[in-house]
Amino acid sequence: MRYTFLLRWILGTGITLAVFYFGSGIAVSSFYKGLMVAFLIGLANAAAPHLIGAFSFARTMLTIGLAMLVANAFLLYLAQVLNLGVRFSSWQSLELGAVVIATITWFSSLAVDSKLTS
Repeated sequence: MRYTFLLRWILGTGITLAVFYFGSGIAVSSFYKGLMVAFLIGLANAAAPHLIGAFSFARTMLTIGLAMLVANAFLLYLAQVLNLGVRFSSWQSLELGAVVIATITWFSSLAVDSKLTS
């Protein structure tokens, strides 16, 4: 369990950092600032399924994907508003970044879970 969380955190941080540097319309002022924001978003993505799962029923577990998407968009927007070194040229680039981060994080968590449980 502990290794799954750490692996999800590391993967989420790497995925977010990659989106920052390869996503169109996203600018990062420095590698350090981008890494710190990616680190925090990776932590949120690693912890969210556990927190949501602790407070929800089985039928509402289907909404984790939407909750992750909204959480990622909010965290990316917050990083821009707080001037943490991440800038988006438009709302669409922020949305696209949130969708890519949520999708790739979801697939990587499936891979991590299947590798560690088998």
